[in-house]
Amino acid sequence: MTTGPKLNRSVFKMYQEQGYDFMIRLLSFLLPALFIAQAHAVEFTLHSPCDYSQKTIRTHIKIENQHLISVGDISLKVFKKYNIPFLGTNRGFNSILETPTGIDSLVIISHNEMLSYGWCFSVNGIAPEVYPHEYILKEGDLINWWYGYAHFQDGEWRGQCLSAKEDFLPVFCQ
Repeated sequence: MTTGPKLNRSVFKMYQEQGYDFMIRLLSFLLPALFIAQAHAVEFTLHSPCDYSQKTIRTHIKIENQHLISVGDISLKVFKKYNIPFLGTNRGFNSILETPTGIDSLVIISHNEMLSYGWCFSVNGIAPEVYPHEYILKEGDLINWWYGYAHFQDGEWRGQCLSAKEDFLPVFCQ
């Protein structure tokens, strides 16, 4: 059984006789590879909202024949594949793993200070200032999701996507 087009033996023999043996061997090796669809992979990690050191999931996921796939698209794929509960779309996630949303995700510290909890992501260790659907992945990227907070004090936001492990655990974890 043959897997590709038949090579005209007389043409092959002519190239061999003319000293193209190396080129023929190289083409025989490379041509099949050009027709095989390539799949690239990224690494995906989702941390538990109550214990940053605990990884809820860590997996490699293939990006098949798609040059423009975003963090949001891959995240949806992983959440669905592993039956991880979520609220949101590839544009952003209000809740992952049944974390609180809306007023239940706020911690009021005083009349002029609060923490607002939510999900944050980084790619290759850097938290980009874009929504998940806007960050286009490349082969080998490392996606990391964690439950963090934004700190509001004295009329201004002091920080965002701060890790809950650093200062304040969410109330629902205590």
